[in-house]
Amino acid sequence: MTSFWSRVATVLSGSLAAQLIAFLAAPLLTRLYGPESLGLFSIWLAWVSIAAIVATLRLEVAIVVAATSNERRDGIVTALLAVAILTVVGSILASMAEVAGMLTTGTIGRHAILLAALAVVVTAIYQLGLAYAVTQRMFAPAAHVKLIAAFAIASGQLGCGWWGDGTFLGLVVGQCIGVTLAAALALLRFKLPIWGLSIRGLWQRSTSYLWSQKDFVRFSLPADLINAGAAQMPLFLIGAAHGVGPAGLFALTQRALGAPVALLAASVLDVFKQQATEDYRSHGNCQPVFVKTLKALTVLAVVPMTVVAWFAPDFFAIVFGADWRAAGDMARLLVPLYFLRFVASPLSYVLYIAGKQRFDLLWQMALLSITAAAFLVPRDLDAKLLAYSLGYSALYIVYLGMAYQFSKGERLR
Repeated sequence: MTSFWSRVATVLSGSLAAQLIAFLAAPLLTRLYGPESLGLFSIWLAWVSIAAIVATLRLEVAIVVAATSNERRDGIVTALLAVAILTVVGSILASMAEVAGMLTTGTIGRHAILLAALAVVVTAIYQLGLAYAVTQRMFAPAAHVKLIAAFAIASGQLGCGWWGDGTFLGLVVGQCIGVTLAAALALLRFKLPIWGLSIRGLWQRSTSYLWSQKDFVRFSLPADLINAGAAQMPLFLIGAAHGVGPAGLFALTQRALGAPVALLAASVLDVFKQQATEDYRSHGNCQPVFVKTLKALTVLAVVPMTVVAWFAPDFFAIVFGADWRAAGDMARLLVPLYFLRFVASPLSYVLYIAGKQRFDLLWQMALLSITAAAFLVPRDLDAKLLAYSLGYSALYIVYLGMAYQFSKGERLR
């Protein structure tokens, strides 16, 4: 086995174990929490995920492709400063808006809003830690941290559901417990190069670094915000048009399909981006590792997606309970999307390596438009999901074509 696939196997084993924990916990969670609670929690988590992207300014991507240890250190420090400043500013603005009557906590509740601020900070720190671990080839420690995070989140949510009243706040508290532990472990286990730094000149170094990485802020940040918005838009629009119950069903579909796809793809990505970055620096292209990874991902995706297409409704009813069978029907409609997402997600990192963030931004804008049209034009929920699945799949094919061109070191004009 090559060193590349040995590293993939290391990351994959940890990711599979983490996913197994989430999978085993899901049937219990769906019996402690109803679709409405899962729908509200998913909407809360969606806002946290979007805010975490803003908080780091997407500098965790710049850290991975940094050429020197000094650049990586400055990137981590700058990102942490951004997280601290933006979280404080955001919390102050939210408090002022609530006092002025412009913001109401409503169904979500004030405690969940306060916990959202904590979740944003620890999520950002966790992401920065994982990015730094990749640069140091600390794949095994990263896998261990992901495993512990999954166990802590599942345990916290199950415990809150068992001893609580089954409201979505139990899911929120469990999420915060797990990610906080993961962030603490990332700071300690990965030994981020922030300890012992002199405060003198820190602001100047950070602003200088931020200017040197302005393309990530100008292109990657808006692109990823648009991507996150497009990813969460179905949840928001389903909740607004059809209620939090259908939103909860859709959230379980995302969890059952999206979590395995995301974890497995991320396992390949952690190794692919390190290998592809080295190849691109050394040879001016990363086409061989791109093609090899494309073939492997395609083969890996065929069997599980075929099973989902045939057996999803019965599987959801048996595993999660009869109330969740409709989520299996949704899963069938989304098979093309998740098949191509599994293949395209790791390989899309080539655009960052080649410095083609502007193409990523254009693609994300097209995705946002197609997602909005898919959920705003049709009236029937199934029609909305099918339009969303096919439109997203077509854009993934375009994305793969762009990534392949850039892997050859060629310019796309």
